[in-house]
Amino acid sequence: MARIDDAAGSIRKTLAETGLDRNTILVFMSDHGCHFKTRNTEYKRSPHESSIHIPLIIEGPGFNRSLEISELVSHVDLAPALLDAAGVAVPASMQGHSFLGLLDRRTQGWRNEVYFEMSEFVTGRGLRTAAVTHTPPPRPRDPAGGPFPRPTGYVEYALYDHRADPLPAGQPAGRAPYAKIAEALRQRLIARIQEASGASAAVEPCWFPYP
Repeated sequence: MARIDDAAGSIRKTLAETGLDRNTILVFMSDHGCHFKTRNTEYKRSPHESSIHIPLIIEGPGFNRSLEISELVSHVDLAPALLDAAGVAVPASMQGHSFLGLLDRRTQGWRNEVYFEMSEFVTGRGLRTAAVTHTPPPRPRDPAGGPFPRPTGYVEYALYDHRADPLPAGQPAGRAPYAKIAEALRQRLIARIQEASGASAAVEPCWFPYP
């Protein structure tokens, strides 16, 4: 982190010395987090908070509000926000939405959830809402479909309740008290998969309830 601080400081200093800071937006971010194998045998490809959260710091015209927003935003929202700040029209083909209005507290109806995908170590799709994280991996693949067949459906296996279990360490997927929440999340996840990829997919309820 010290080297990151030094590099960011050097860039900011150069921008200020050259006067470019008045019309330059500086962004520091990452493509994923890391839990250093404290949650499973992987280090980043999991639905845990430390994996799906990223650092995101933005400085420059339109962003200098000294404000930390509580709404959830995604990688796909970053490009529209930067275009918005630069006064450039956001192409209709972009799936994300500018969050610049959140800084003025003027955006109404913000979809406060993030759709994410995991691959390689485990292939899965998930939703992070303000209250929970919901993640189903694919059903077992059909061997007749070739060495890398695409999954046609998913089975719910993770549902983390961040308000009751902020670490999270529990696993309420498949438990009766969460049945209605899980059903609603499954339907929303199906819609987000369709929106992101154009493909339809089934998401089955957890069939291995945890004690």
